Amino acid sequence: MDQCYRIKSDNNQIPLPAKNNQGYTIGDILAESKDKEALDLIFHILQEHKKRFNAIDKKLNDIKNIIDHYSPIIKNLAETKKAPSSESLDLPQNILIVDDDPNVVKTFKMILEGAGYTVDTANNAMDAMRKVSRIHFDLVIVDMNLPDTLGDELAERLYAINKKLNIIMITGYSNYKDQLERNLERIEVLMKPVNPEELVAVTKRTLQKR
Repeated sequence: MDQCYRIKSDNNQIPLPAKNNQGYTIGDILAESKDKEALDLIFHILQEHKKRFNAIDKKLNDIKNIIDHYSPIIKNLAETKKAPSSESLDLPQNILIVDDDPNVVKTFKMILEGAGYTVDTANNAMDAMRKVSRIHFDLVIVDMNLPDTLGDELAERLYAINKKLNIIMITGYSNYKDQLERNLERIEVLMKPVNPEELVAVTKRTLQKR
C-alpha cells in the first residue's frame, strides 16, 4: 500500500503516514494482517482525540465569553476613576468582603479595586471579626449565609467592635431585605445576583453616609 491509503469509516477518510520507523506503511501492516479490529481501534482513538479537542475548545470559548462580558464593565470603571482630590480623599477606602464562595470574593474584589478601593477578604465570621478588631475598615460587605453564622448575627458583632462601621448585606432571599433594613442600622441590602455597576454604586452611597 502507498501513502494514498485511507481508512474509511462512517464516511470519514483519514490519511495515514507513508512510513513508520521500520520502513513499512501502516497500510502495509493492516493489509497483511487484514485485522478489522486494528482499523476500528485506530478510528476509535482518533474519535476520542476529536472529542477531547472539542471539549477544550468549548471551555476556551466559555472563558472568552466571560472575559468579553466583564471587560467593558471593568474598563468603564477604570476610565471613570478620578484622580484624588480634596473631596475624594475624605471618602473611606478600606473595604472587607466576607463570603465563603471564592468566585464571589474574587469577582467583588476585582470590581471594587477597579473602582479605586482597597479591599481585604475573609471567608468566615471568625476571620472577619479578627480582622475588624485589628484593622480599620469603613465598610464590610457580608454574605447572609456564612459557614459559621448568619450575616445579620455577624453584623451585630461587628457593630459591637466598631459602632461607626457601614455594612452591605448580600442575600438571595427577598423576604430578608425589609427585615434587615429595619433591624440593623447603617445597612444596605443587595439581592443576588449582584450587578457590578450596582455594587459600585451602592458601595459609594454607603460610604458617603459617614
